[in-house]
Amino acid sequence: MYKDYEVKLNAILDKHGVHKVDLALADNIQEQAAMMKFYLKDMDKAGKDFKKAKGRVELYTDGMPELKDAKKNILAAKKGAKDLGVDPNTIKGFKDLVYFVKEVENELKLLKKL
Repeated sequence: MYKDYEVKLNAILDKHGVHKVDLALADNIQEQAAMMKFYLKDMDKAGKDFKKAKGRVELYTDGMPELKDAKKNILAAKKGAKDLGVDPNTIKGFKDLVYFVKEVENELKLLKKL
């Protein structure tokens, strides 16, 4: 009796074009949906982090008075040292300032490309 119902059910399913879904495929679909949900949340967070970072980058690339002042101090120290006949590198902190100004300028070049 069960066999008759199975035959009739299969005939109806075949007639209406209904297909069976593999259970492994259903599990895979659920895993992929969960993964896409994770990616969506992560991308949203990355977007928010990027917006914050972009705001900070704009603060630096829109002009840094401290950088301008540092460059003026370097020029003044070089001129003053030359007038005294002294090497400006002997001024405490001068080498560090020159190095960091160059590094900041390099970083600004990179940030402006973003």
